[in-house]
Amino acid sequence: MSRSSGFDRQITIFSPEGRLYQIEYVFKAIRNVGASTVAIRGDDCVVIAVHKKVSDKLFDPSSITCFHRISEHVALAAVGMSADSLAIAADARSESAEFMYNYGYEMPVDLVAQRMADKAATKTQQTWMRPHGCAGLFFGIDIERGPALYRTDPAGTSVGYKACALGNKETELTAFLEKSLGEDATEPADLSLNGAIKLAVAAMRDAIGNEVVVGDLEVMVVSGENAVPRMVGTEEMEGV
Repeated sequence: MSRSSGFDRQITIFSPEGRLYQIEYVFKAIRNVGASTVAIRGDDCVVIAVHKKVSDKLFDPSSITCFHRISEHVALAAVGMSADSLAIAADARSESAEFMYNYGYEMPVDLVAQRMADKAATKTQQTWMRPHGCAGLFFGIDIERGPALYRTDPAGTSVGYKACALGNKETELTAFLEKSLGEDATEPADLSLNGAIKLAVAAMRDAIGNEVVVGDLEVMVVSGENAVPRMVGTEEMEGV
């Protein structure tokens, strides 16, 4: 049965093939709109690199970011529609603040991601809602487990990753990461902080082209030294 039968008009209706077309459409939107993003969980760090896409030459690039601080030690890289990204970040901050108030300690990364995935799942079950047009990478240093990287999506899933990619060049970036970090890798990757940054830059250049310069990238890292997410400046990037 074709999509013209109306099964792609309502988010809560499954097609006879067992598909929710609106969920498939939102994943396409993330790939079309989202900036190419690569995330790597290192030995004692997490590195997220985003290739900034400025659609208007009159924009101030410094005012555009995919990164959002959720709490002192947890951050979010949201890829997709920027307005929806702000809504997710606001929800995550609210959940984290309420958790801190109730229990007296910071909400762990995995729990923040799971809460936001649960909220996303609700939006696939109500006819008067639409899914957020973005996916999220929640990251930080967990007190008990060390570096943590979780990906959430509009379908309502939350999965921990060693490394992953999102956005326009997701397929190419994922292929590079699998080649560099998978079981078939020719040699163990350097997953120190500097090594992870180098790997992220190499992935971008492999997927987008060697013309990518560090000034085109927005990079946030969190490491075991202070466990506070921070932006990496251009000078530091060039020195890696």
